[in-house]
Amino acid sequence: MGSFRIYPPLLILFLGALVSCSSNDGIHLPEQEALSSGPNYAVAVEQYVRVHGEPSRDSVVAGHLRRGDVATITSHSIFVDDINDVLSRWYAVEGDAGSGWVFGGYLSLFDRLSQAENAAASLE
Repeated sequence: MGSFRIYPPLLILFLGALVSCSSNDGIHLPEQEALSSGPNYAVAVEQYVRVHGEPSRDSVVAGHLRRGDVATITSHSIFVDDINDVLSRWYAVEGDAGSGWVFGGYLSLFDRLSQAENAAASLE
């Protein structure tokens, strides 16, 4: 019958891999996530919508969208915010007015540009 021999270097590698897989350094999630599915376009539904530098109404106002403006959604916040009893995520948008964050309660969201453009035309 053959003998089974454990090679010390292989044992050390195996134990090292086992220990490194079980360490818990914690997981740090970003405040935003890349948009993989969901709405791709937004239309401002209020007369003037503030575009913020960060996903918070307390952050610096970087610009404004006007009612009917169409913007491309590039990302969204992971968290949901409550502004004036409206619960929504914040959306990172890019448009003619620049880029920044807009509270979703002031937007209509669409998957296709043609849908967003039709909705914008109906607001005029």
